Amino acid sequence: MRSGLLFFTIFISSLSFGRPDPSVCEIIIGEPLSNAYGPYDYTNMAQRDKLPIVLGAHFTSEVERLVAGNTSTDPYGDLNYTLRAIPNYHRALYAISRYDLRYPDRNKQLQRMGAECFFERAVYFSPQDYVAYMLYGLHLHRLKRYREALEFYKTALSLNDVSAELHNNIGLLYFNMGDIDNADVHARRSKELGYPLNGLSEKIKASREK
Repeated sequence: MRSGLLFFTIFISSLSFGRPDPSVCEIIIGEPLSNAYGPYDYTNMAQRDKLPIVLGAHFTSEVERLVAGNTSTDPYGDLNYTLRAIPNYHRALYAISRYDLRYPDRNKQLQRMGAECFFERAVYFSPQDYVAYMLYGLHLHRLKRYREALEFYKTALSLNDVSAELHNNIGLLYFNMGDIDNADVHARRSKELGYPLNGLSEKIKASREK
């Protein structure tokens, strides 16, 4: 665990941008996260049997789709509980990202942790989980915070360079940043790795034909 915390400390000091203060996200640098149940690492197969009790009670289909909470009308409470117990649960991270994008001011108004805090906790808790970094990058990408998104995508790529989805996401980001050559590099790599959609390649082709 110590090497993971060192990685996070180096990583957090290398990125400033608009990242939230760790204390706001209830992170004490150098200390493990704590929770009444868990917290458990979604990528640790030895802990998978601990997850259903949380997911069954809090991460229902309606919560994931942001239709309603399972323990209250607002799905935030169940997403919060899920991500405290399983900080890097990928589907819940994606859901809290969509929640913040749908209701951009709600958490701030209610003085609650927003999606970025949950992403900070996820990469702090499991610093070798490339998907958590990729999802953090995707969240920032959708907010058009492109430079920040690129750094998270690059960190994810350093942990796993054979993810077709990750290469496609980076390619889309480069395209949005106007870097068509790098977009094409990652588009080609994503196809080599089996990415099934052609949207990025078609965007690049149309751009070059103008």
